[in-house]
Formats: sequence, structure tokens, C-alpha cells
Amino acid sequence: MNQHYIKRTVVVVITMACFQISEGFAQASPGIWVIDLVRIKPGKEKEALYFYENNWLVFREAAQKEGYIKSFRLIRTGKQDVPQFDLMLMTEFADSASFKKMEENFGIVMGARPGGARFLNELRPRDFMEFVNSIEGTDLAAKQ
Repeated sequence: MNQHYIKRTVVVVITMACFQISEGFAQASPGIWVIDLVRIKPGKEKEALYFYENNWLVFREAAQKEGYIKSFRLIRTGKQDVPQFDLMLMTEFADSASFKKMEENFGIVMGARPGGARFLNELRPRDFMEFVNSIEGTDLAAKQ
């Protein structure tokens, strides 16, 4: 066999092995979800939805564009047997490293917006909503 052929074969085998190893690491490290459950105070739905649509979503879109987060969802709940919360704020981080930098990265995103957060009727979050719970978890059904 000629040496050029052997070198090409070795490079191809090493490259394939690297892809297999990196794929194994990706499968071993599923994304991390942070889910905040929010209750809207009576009569304050308009202010709460304005706040989340004009701040929370905007900041998540910017964070995703920068690669700080993998995905996000803002879910309004429907019928519940025992009403507990009205919104689910879901943010997915690609891995534990991006999760650990959450505060730093969102500080950058929020600081880049001229004028900061937007509010309807000048009400602040404490005036129109309350956090019920915050949950961290991994998606067991996700395919990497």
C-alpha cells in the first residue's frame, strides 16, 4: 500500500472517532430546562401579558440569537382541576455550562436594550404577578 493511502485512511478513521466521541458526550449531557410558574393577580392580566410579551420574550429571542439559550416557551395555562398558576415560562439551556452563566448572559442581553424593561400602566411585576414555583429539569425525551 502506498503511504498516502494509509495517511488518508488514518485521518478518516480519527475524524470518525472524534464524531462518535462528541456525539456520545452530547447524548450524555441533555439540555437543562428552567420552568417558572406564575400566577397573575386578579384584574392584572393585561399588564402581565404585556410585560411577558414585551420583555421576557424579547430577552429570550436575543439570548437565543446570541447562543446563550437553546429554546424557550411562554405557555398560558388552560383548564386546571385546581387552579395554581396562569403562565409557564420555560427556558432551555444547551448544557450545564450555559446554565451556570445564565445570570451573566441575561445581564448582557438586558443591558443591551435601550431604556430597559417595558411596563404597561407603570406597574411593576410585584404589582401584577407572583411566582408560584421555579423548577429545573432535563428533557428525557429529547434526541441530541
